[in-house]
Amino acid sequence: MILDGDPLAAPENYRKIRDVIKDGIIIDRGSLATERLLADDPGEAGW
Repeated sequence: MILDGDPLAAPENYRKIRDVIKDGIIIDRGSLATERLLADDPGEAGW
C-alpha cells in the first residue's frame, strides 16, 4: 500500500490509500467489490 499520509503521525492516515500493489502489479481499486461478500457472523450468511 502507498499512503498519502504518514500513519505514524495520525492513525486516520491509514484511510488515505493512493495505490495498492500486489506481486508487483498495481491493483485497480475501482474494479474491486464494494459490498461485503462474507458475513462476520456465520448465522448471518443464511447457510
